[in-house]
Amino acid sequence: MQAIEVKYLAPTNSRESRFKATAPGGSITISRDYALDTNVNKLAAATALFNKLGWNESFESLSLEKSGELANHNTVFILTLKGE
Repeated sequence: MQAIEVKYLAPTNSRESRFKATAPGGSITISRDYALDTNVNKLAAATALFNKLGWNESFESLSLEKSGELANHNTVFILTLKGE
């Protein structure tokens, strides 16, 4: 089992809103897509990291149904091994 945590990064004077996905294997930051809601943006960030790390071979695909919100408002996506 593996997890990806996604954090919202507020805009600054030089950058727009972003989402940062982090896992033991690395991290990735993507710009917010204002056409999508917050949860879909978080899923997009987690999916970008999932693909970057090449986890599609070992883990089931990500979904909002396998996610939860932490007390700090970050979202965690749980990945399960294929076949489990």
